[in-house]
Amino acid sequence: MNDFITDFVNTPVATGIVVYFSFFEMCPKMTTDQLRQSYGTNQDERNPSVGRIIGTIGLAFEGETAQYPDGRLLLDTGTKTPAYASIHSTDMLSVNLQMPLKQEHFRSQRDGYTADTLNPAIDAGILQLRAGQTDITTIQPDYTDYYLYGGIVDISLNADQVTLVQNNKLYIISPADTPTTDAISLVEQIYRIFSDDKDVYMGEHAGDQQEVTLQVRYLGKPIEQGVTLIGNVSRVDSDGTNQGTYLDLSVKNIVVQGGQSSVPFTLINAAGKDADAGWEQVQFSFAGQTSFVINTRKFQYSDFGIAAGATISWDQAYRYALRYHYLNFLGMTTVFPLNLAQTIQKYKEAIKVRTSSKYWPTTLYMPIVRSMSPSQVRLINAFASGTPWDPDVAI
Repeated sequence: MNDFITDFVNTPVATGIVVYFSFFEMCPKMTTDQLRQSYGTNQDERNPSVGRIIGTIGLAFEGETAQYPDGRLLLDTGTKTPAYASIHSTDMLSVNLQMPLKQEHFRSQRDGYTADTLNPAIDAGILQLRAGQTDITTIQPDYTDYYLYGGIVDISLNADQVTLVQNNKLYIISPADTPTTDAISLVEQIYRIFSDDKDVYMGEHAGDQQEVTLQVRYLGKPIEQGVTLIGNVSRVDSDGTNQGTYLDLSVKNIVVQGGQSSVPFTLINAAGKDADAGWEQVQFSFAGQTSFVINTRKFQYSDFGIAAGATISWDQAYRYALRYHYLNFLGMTTVFPLNLAQTIQKYKEAIKVRTSSKYWPTTLYMPIVRSMSPSQVRLINAFASGTPWDPDVAI
């Protein structure tokens, strides 16, 4: 580790390192026709996607979320892609433009990106920074080498400009004569709401609850003193399969008082919903102009009609659980079939570890395993270990 990185990670006020990045020009190495031809000749060729990543590495500080950049959120009125702006020191506005910058065409080579020159971003013109109704200054992004700076543009401001930027809605727009397909038109969301609690497991039973913490900002700062902000809580309608209605959303509002920058909210499973399973989205919106959606997941609770204390047979374990989950991915290291009793018993300790609830928020809890309900996990573990059936044992 070089001295710069050492000093960087040992900064006293930092709580860690944050990496913010986006993928672009991603595609598989073979086209669909090439892949079909490969399959037709019984060639088992790998077809990974390759592309580029642009981003930044910085310090994380107390109070920041792990999933979303801090600062002020601007959305492109056309593409809805985000940009983030923050005032650093007393005379500098930094704007992260890595997402709004556009490219004219896709790269020409699919077999790798090192041999293909990186295309410049589309020239969206000399951008105008506006605070409220006041033009502050112009911005000249480096459309050719923008990726070298992670898409970040730093703008020097004088004291009067800083005051205007701090207290007014921000706009970053292309000149009026810029073609619509090339133009950038970023408008700040005055109220911003976001959270690390983007995906929440809700438990199996009626009354189970999870508290989430919502970050709320006004122009990038806590809600103004003397202001009470009333937010709306609503169920997101969806045509997706397994869409649930298991949450008790009788509490329709959330209140943020002046001076607050975060507020808790408790999600609760409704009465009589033990047998329900699926996912449900909850939307939190403020001032009719900004919103944030939290995804929840609930598993079905069941004892499978098996008496407590019984010995679980292979037929029961397979019928109620294993036949739905043919492969079990153990931390990307082991893949094995789940249709043989001997295999389940051989790997019983590995299965118990990788299906444990402590792995739910991590990447070690692999996608196919995620579809197993806690009741199914209990059933598999009871069979594999030969322990008496307990439909409520912790996992």
